[in-house]
Amino acid sequence: MSEQSNSVVVSLLQDVQKIRADLLHREWFDSARRPLKCVVNCGMRERIRDMNGESNTILEITSNTPNTPVLLLPVKSTSLDRIKERGYTILSQDRSPLEKSSDTHRTVRQQAPFQDLCARIQTLLTQQHILEHGQGLKDVPELLHDIPRKWEAHGDLILIPKTAFTQRKWREAVPELWKVVAEALGASKLARKADIDPGLKRQSRVKLLFGESGRVVHKDNGVLYSYDVTKCMFSSGNITEKIRVAAFPCEGQVVVDLYAGIGYFTLPYLVKANAAHVHACEWNEHAVEALRQNLILNKVSDRCTVYAGDNAVVAPAGVADRVNLGLIPSSEKGWPVACRALRQDTGGWLHVHDNVTVPVPETKVDSVELSGSRQQSSGGLESSERSKHAVFGARGNVIAAALEKLLTEREDSGQWSVDVRHIECVKPYAPRVFHVVYDVEARPSVKKNA
Repeated sequence: MSEQSNSVVVSLLQDVQKIRADLLHREWFDSARRPLKCVVNCGMRERIRDMNGESNTILEITSNTPNTPVLLLPVKSTSLDRIKERGYTILSQDRSPLEKSSDTHRTVRQQAPFQDLCARIQTLLTQQHILEHGQGLKDVPELLHDIPRKWEAHGDLILIPKTAFTQRKWREAVPELWKVVAEALGASKLARKADIDPGLKRQSRVKLLFGESGRVVHKDNGVLYSYDVTKCMFSSGNITEKIRVAAFPCEGQVVVDLYAGIGYFTLPYLVKANAAHVHACEWNEHAVEALRQNLILNKVSDRCTVYAGDNAVVAPAGVADRVNLGLIPSSEKGWPVACRALRQDTGGWLHVHDNVTVPVPETKVDSVELSGSRQQSSGGLESSERSKHAVFGARGNVIAAALEKLLTEREDSGQWSVDVRHIECVKPYAPRVFHVVYDVEARPSVKKNA
């Protein structure tokens, strides 16, 4: 692991899921150093997972301390005091703890697949006389730069970026090229990413390049997902939110999951958070098929009811302790449905996903009024970060006000108390646009005609 910038690797002995979500949200890790490594104990083994949202590289090392969750993050050295203030225990400040491990060669192997891929492609191009005798890929930079350095693993399928192999010259090497790439990356299938269809059903546009079908089985945080990548979308960048959902205290609770897809959040609620029952609503027929299969695959189908169709038509009313609205860029059209789904006697929680645009900061912001309470910004944070969180808070106020109005307008309803209790920044979505989740608590305060 190469040392970059003014940063240090910190080992934290605490609850993995909560710490990861907290540090990612506060942006205390050093984004200049990749990959962001999360180490999670599995008995006597630990998994080191690339968490940058671009690759699913997984390595394993031996742990001498079983059943101890540990988080390894490259963080900014200027953040250490604030990390301590948050109550985290700093076990070490070694700049490269993995370099001392007997399994160091496994971290080095992260670069080997690209080198092997280039060597195999060069051999193919030479055999097909696309490269002249004695010529290498380094002599044709437009081709070398077109070979992907990052990819995603979905089961036995590799998903390459949409920007890979775009030069017209590659067409001369197809279809043999796709077989070589798949084999070099240790997969039996190969597909290319594409922008998701902007329609309401958000259809996948992934193109299968090699293999008989795009169906895969992918394991994510102990949950199995089976789906066809050419028909259903799957965002690896949402892993931190799925892990956060998995830690919710849902025992005995009923959840309504709008925009359920293949079960991105339905399954963590059932498998990890132990929800009593989940009502999953989805209208993409391919996603519904995959969702039903995944419920069986994870042995939780007896605790889930699937509603195929438009949320506004099929979603149950008055049953939910929690409602999940996992649609971006905006779940706003589902807010009235979510409010109807909440239990009228006790209310509950709404987890509202939203894309929030943060303008270039012009003024310094120290705090933001968040649903009736002051949310203080840390004095050591940069002004741009404070501005970002101020924008998130302002958007939260708008969401809370809108939900309160919808709940108050429910038939036979009275006044409701609606507060944003937590704001989770899941990931950057586009330049200055962030995927954010608002945890909103809504409780009836005054009954109508009471």
